[in-house]
Amino acid sequence: MPDLIPSILIDADKPRSLRFGAGAVVRLERAYNKPITQILQDLQDQARLKQMRVGLLLEILVAGFQHEDKGLTAEELADSLANRYGREWLPQLATMVPQIGQAVSVSAWWIYDRIHNGTIHVSKDPETGMFLFPEKPTTLEKFKDLKAGKLQNLRF
Repeated sequence: MPDLIPSILIDADKPRSLRFGAGAVVRLERAYNKPITQILQDLQDQARLKQMRVGLLLEILVAGFQHEDKGLTAEELADSLANRYGREWLPQLATMVPQIGQAVSVSAWWIYDRIHNGTIHVSKDPETGMFLFPEKPTTLEKFKDLKAGKLQNLRF
């Protein structure tokens, strides 16, 4: 099945793929201690992003990198950035802020918004606490139809 969650290439401590899938959402809710809908608003507002604490920005990046580096921590990312950029690691981190905003506007967030507003009806898996969709080619087609306005809602 094609990937529903596109990624953004970002030059961090090394070239990385920034992608906010279901696991990243769980991690962000834990780091923020806020619901995903509120986090989405914060992450899409460049002014709010620029005022965030460095540690929180690092946690956001780590959440977006976890699909390719599951063991990465905010501290390790900060050290890697400092090793690569020296004293300029904080200004370099600031250049990543617009890319975070760009990454969160991809389709994963569109899907989460529709789940929370009731357009997409799906239950959380009791074991993982995540929204799981059927791994069928028709699932992607249904999402495309919803986005194109051919469907008013989805039920899984």
